[in-house]
Amino acid sequence: MRPFIYSTLLLLLTLGSCQEDNDAVPLSCASNAEEVKKITDANGRVNFDATLKRYTISRAEPGTYDVVDVGVLCDDYLPKDLQMANTKVLFSGIYYKHNQPSGLPVGTTYYYLALSEVKAE
Repeated sequence: MRPFIYSTLLLLLTLGSCQEDNDAVPLSCASNAEEVKKITDANGRVNFDATLKRYTISRAEPGTYDVVDVGVLCDDYLPKDLQMANTKVLFSGIYYKHNQPSGLPVGTTYYYLALSEVKAE
C-alpha cells in the first residue's frame, strides 16, 4: 500500500509543479537568444526584409519620433493574410536579442520576435 501512496504523491507533485507561462511561439532561428522584453497589444507594420529573407514587424516607440523596434519573425507564424508590406497589425510577444545589421538608422533596433498573438489592426 505504501508504494501506491508514494507513487501517487510523486505523480501529484510532478503534475502540480510550476511551469513557465509562455504563450509565445518558440524561436527556431535564435534558440539561444537572450530575452530582452515583452510587448503586449502593440501597434506595428509588417514588412519583408529582403536581406534577412524574413518578415518583420516594425513598431515606433510611443512618445518618440525616431526610435523604432524591428521584430524579426523566425517562423512562418504570420498568417498569410498579413504577409503584405505596410499591413497594420496589433501584436503581442517577446523580443529577443539580435545581432544588429550594419548601416541602421540611428534609433532603430532589431530583435528576434516570438509572437504570441497577431491580428490586423
